[in-house]
Amino acid sequence: MSLVVLGQSAGPTQLSANDDVFGLMTQVPEGAVKHSPGGLTGATGNTAFGAPFTLLTYFTTSAPSGGAETLTKALANADCPYKLRVLKARVTMIDEANGRLREAANSCSVSIDNGDYAMGAVDISDMRQLEERNVVLNRIGNEEVDTDNSLQVQVHLRLGETGVTDTLTLLVELVCMRVI
Repeated sequence: MSLVVLGQSAGPTQLSANDDVFGLMTQVPEGAVKHSPGGLTGATGNTAFGAPFTLLTYFTTSAPSGGAETLTKALANADCPYKLRVLKARVTMIDEANGRLREAANSCSVSIDNGDYAMGAVDISDMRQLEERNVVLNRIGNEEVDTDNSLQVQVHLRLGETGVTDTLTLLVELVCMRVI
């Protein structure tokens, strides 16, 4: 069931059941103000109009016994409510496992996948607490997530065995926008 708000000067805003999947409402690109598949009215292509939104995911793990570990958070699991483009991705190190990441043979990386392809990845092994780092995104079309596709963030972690429990905590932000 959808709600159509009429009476705006340039076009209707349509809110549908798909808008609450991520817990937010976004403009429908096809009905948004002055939006067309080629871009804004009168523009010369490669333009778009829309309100960016942020998806956040939080990782925390303790690795007392060491070894490799892959943590996966699915923001959409073959059920992305609409087509979207990831404009920017950033990792914030909340807790750095007491500096163990910077020790020899330990490593950590973050990757973002759209279900079919890797969008981008970044090595965060040398990050310190509260440091932020951008994820380099592949700009060959893989940064788009199709309707009913997946969007996942993975952390690949290797902490050697020390007999102590050290906690690693990360915040990953994805700035996205709906596209046609």
